[in-house]
Amino acid sequence: MGTSNAQLMANTLLFMLGGEEAIPYIDFGTYNFLDFIFEDGQISYYNAVNYSVTTCSQNSTGLTVQEQGCKDVYAAELAKAPTPSANRVRVTMAISFFWERARSIMDIVEADVAWKEARVGYVVQIVAWYLVCQNIKFYLCPRTELKSDTEDETFAKFTSEMESVLDGMETTCAPTGRAGTGFGCVVATNSFTETTGPLLSAFTRFNQQVLDSMASRATPTFRSLDVFEVGASMPRETIAGHGSQVLHLWVWTMILGGWCPASYQAEAWMVNFRGALCWAGNADPSLCPRVSYGNDWHCINSIPCIMEPVDAIVTTPAPSKSLVTFKVGMQEQAVSPAGVHVAGSFQGWDPKATKLSDLDQDGTYEVTLALTPGFYEFKFINGDSWDSVEYVPADCQEAGSGHSNRFLAVDSSASSSAMHVCFSGCAPCPAASTLAATTTVEPLTVTITTETITRTLSTTELSSTVSSSPEYRFVPIDGGVGRACRGSSPGDNHPNHYAVFSDVVDLSDCKAKCESSNACVGIEYSAGRCEVWTRSGGIQASISLTGFVCLGYTMLTT
Repeated sequence: MGTSNAQLMANTLLFMLGGEEAIPYIDFGTYNFLDFIFEDGQISYYNAVNYSVTTCSQNSTGLTVQEQGCKDVYAAELAKAPTPSANRVRVTMAISFFWERARSIMDIVEADVAWKEARVGYVVQIVAWYLVCQNIKFYLCPRTELKSDTEDETFAKFTSEMESVLDGMETTCAPTGRAGTGFGCVVATNSFTETTGPLLSAFTRFNQQVLDSMASRATPTFRSLDVFEVGASMPRETIAGHGSQVLHLWVWTMILGGWCPASYQAEAWMVNFRGALCWAGNADPSLCPRVSYGNDWHCINSIPCIMEPVDAIVTTPAPSKSLVTFKVGMQEQAVSPAGVHVAGSFQGWDPKATKLSDLDQDGTYEVTLALTPGFYEFKFINGDSWDSVEYVPADCQEAGSGHSNRFLAVDSSASSSAMHVCFSGCAPCPAASTLAATTTVEPLTVTITTETITRTLSTTELSSTVSSSPEYRFVPIDGGVGRACRGSSPGDNHPNHYAVFSDVVDLSDCKAKCESSNACVGIEYSAGRCEVWTRSGGIQASISLTGFVCLGYTMLTT
């Protein structure tokens, strides 16, 4: 029970129990209730309830008339399954945004007369949507009152609703209870999401409450699992807060390790991941023909990855990231005091998290992000809430996706790329011409690693005397992404070469630190840390280091 990551984990479990050919395609985001029965590695029964059942909208708290109606719907669906037998394994997954729905699901499972003698285990992961509603204020939040709550108000509701359900779970999850004598119960924290600032603080607070609430209730059959911490140990295995199969397989290894007898322990102590879509960095639309729309986290969970115990590890490397610059022209807009932001599948659709800057004071706002190759959807926001999101014309939406978002494919062969549009448009804004002036056009060619980019510079003459200052650009050092900067040699990392800043949110913040320094020759960026290099000889070397970006800051010459 849980939301999108719980659904992905359920899908991983299905892949573990049956081969790819045995699993029907699940259109993520369409179904809120799934019920499977396996026999000898093959699915012998399958049932699903989709979101069109409005009775099951989770827009209230407590056992309301609507919630009881949803319980009746799900109970009727559960009753359709064939009776249990010794070789049948049943997997039931229910989308549970909030804790009351988890209670409902466990109630109907416990009341299922046909399967009352079967061994049962429960996995519950319910945190994310309390903060998706309160902090992110996502427009699809079903409980609108949370969007106007303070964090403290939502935290109080979360704690109260969770502990009420945990109190009820103690009966079945106790060592003598039905689940306790079966497989047991696991209550998980939210899955890892690579974020910063208030949202990270909120996730940390809510996750800690899960662990604290479980501490006094914990038994060998009623356990908590800090899934957030597991994901944080492999941060590159999440896309917009959604785990890869490698991450989900490790989580299941921990859960099953607590459920299964010691005699089932594998003899090998190392594992190999085999498959085209094991790692987050493997996301590629061409490898995901079964995915009906293009989020990378759908893609990487659409084809089984096999986790094999082995004597020696052979893994496929995760591809490096590419620098992507998002530019949006705001010349035709009254820019919000909150600034201009971009939200998309690459950062959890958080309207506050990724702010753009107008570095040249020309009305064009931009931010550069390091993204893994794959397919992304996004929108620009004039402000920091969904109330100010742009309208994306149909011509720049993905054809046939049914989504009103912009889209971008990041190519693994390119070290950097850029996209530039007008807010709510499909092309850059028309150039402003409010001053009478003569313009001299000079072609300029700049070489960046293996790419040659031709731009046009305009020198505008407003008087008989033209004064101009040198123009600078950031250029990748040895490819930029996955590189840490060095001085005269790979071993030269003297602290006098740079100043360290820890108050940066993203790569654009780090660039801004450089641009405000008269002596800057380049930057090294990693999450939460920025080095502004001022070495007189510049950055002449780099080393390979995952999670780092090294860029030189050089003057353009004609």
